[in-house]
Amino acid sequence: MAGTSTALGRDAECETTPQRTYMRADDKNWDLMGLNLTLLSLAGVLPTPNIASSSWKLRFYHAYPSLMLVLYLMVFTAQCLALYKFWGDLDAITDNAFTMVGVFMCYIQAAYAVTNSRKILRLVDTLQMKLTPQMLTLASGEDQSIMVAKTARKTRALTWTMFVIVHGMLISWIAMPIIQKYSHEPDEEHRNADKPSPYFCFIIWLPFDATRSPTYEIVYTIQTICFLMACLYYTSMNTVFMTFIIHTATQFRGLAMSLRDMDKLFPAQDMGLEDRRLPSGVELNAHFIECIKHHQAIIRFAKELNEVLSPLLLFYFFCSQLIMCVVTFQVVLSWGQGKSVLKFVLGLAAAACGPLVFCWFGTDIMQESLAVQQAAYGCNWYHHPPSFKFLLSVVIMRAQKPVHLSAGMFYEVSLTTFTQMLNTVYTYFAVLKQLYDE
Repeated sequence: MAGTSTALGRDAECETTPQRTYMRADDKNWDLMGLNLTLLSLAGVLPTPNIASSSWKLRFYHAYPSLMLVLYLMVFTAQCLALYKFWGDLDAITDNAFTMVGVFMCYIQAAYAVTNSRKILRLVDTLQMKLTPQMLTLASGEDQSIMVAKTARKTRALTWTMFVIVHGMLISWIAMPIIQKYSHEPDEEHRNADKPSPYFCFIIWLPFDATRSPTYEIVYTIQTICFLMACLYYTSMNTVFMTFIIHTATQFRGLAMSLRDMDKLFPAQDMGLEDRRLPSGVELNAHFIECIKHHQAIIRFAKELNEVLSPLLLFYFFCSQLIMCVVTFQVVLSWGQGKSVLKFVLGLAAAACGPLVFCWFGTDIMQESLAVQQAAYGCNWYHHPPSFKFLLSVVIMRAQKPVHLSAGMFYEVSLTTFTQMLNTVYTYFAVLKQLYDE
């Protein structure tokens, strides 16, 4: 990850165009992803232009994720030792698997984002400085501007909501063990050595007694830092791609609105059916050609987004299913134990909300891309010249095929896929429960 961070620094110094997306939008550019880029910067994934412009700041910035990686490798090693130590204890193994897979997934997401940082910035640049201004030039009023502003508010609200859910889980996982430690200190000597210590965020095993001060405080601090960074990675990575998906659906919605506005902009009664040289007919064709160009630009953007997102979603969906399975098992085992069940319920919510949101808005893209066909056919095309009808038939033929995102070659990002994921989780959970009962 350190190597990829260094490569990012060189890219940041050489690639000046994408860095404009960090600036607040002026009269021509929209600031649609400022919050998402801020979170990526705080996570150590993307340096801001201020940091990238200074070599010594960039070096310190690259040391930040490198240090986090070193700390995580220490925690991961202790978790692997615990997996070996407590093998056979299904309760301990599933608890350990939840945190191991979850944190590992977050760090892989961060490494993937660093590796593909130039592509991410190019997507931001395209959305804010090309697609959105192009859509607004096709408007007959301020409806598109209002729609874009509403979408921006929705994505910011979604980002903050996921931030609160994920970090609420973080607080519960951090607070519970340390409260239990200092409220049950006298019982430490009678604790079963064959059971994992309940005084840490993660289940770990070390060849020395890590429950004695100051070793305990040092180990606990390292765990807390790793968990905090994992949550920040999870929030920043997922919300930036969710924002891309939501704005892509908005682009299709704005295009459909422009197509429906054609009858207002170019009334059919002003045009003859045969005379293609009438000013209104020429303007109509010109307007419609711009709509076609915008449609093609949105499709290209969705394709580029899918190329970046598809491998990550495949890994993310697979890990999420495993996490939801083991954490559901832990919820069942800890039900009635107030202190333990809360952290697992929050963990389940954090694990499920990500795939649900991706699939929800993936379905939205499909529906909005199909709505373009309906909007095009809904105009008064039968009163327009043959040249317009030919262009209209081309648009309808292309819009009949919905634009969709995919997770590798296995999943189509839609609510149907999320339902299939839940069925898979239940199947795995039933197997785990049967093994535990036996």
